[in-house]
Amino acid sequence: MASKMVGIVDDDDDVRTSIESLLRSAGYRPYGFSDAESFLASAHLDVVDCLLTDFNMPGLNGLELQDAVARRRPGLPVILMTAYPTDAVRNEAHHQGVADFLVKPIDGDRLIDKLEEVIC
Repeated sequence: MASKMVGIVDDDDDVRTSIESLLRSAGYRPYGFSDAESFLASAHLDVVDCLLTDFNMPGLNGLELQDAVARRRPGLPVILMTAYPTDAVRNEAHHQGVADFLVKPIDGDRLIDKLEEVIC
């Protein structure tokens, strides 16, 4: 499992850094990005095993990012997270096929369990 790579897209530096630290401690190789456009322009899109993204971000939001990722890497698991969950966003996320919908603050155990489920 140590070789599994996870892309993390969140405009909040503290959240992104915290999740990166959690994933490193669990044996994953996290790659953080502050916005969707940077992730899409990077070579990491082609090599990550899962993408964890915030919903509310400047530029493309998490569902727009998921849609762009699905066109370029069909089948790549995407986990959407937000501090402002609504039924509309939750329903659209599931309709678009996200692997999970997490509410911030993130439960670290649930995140690791979900990563193990969708990657392994």
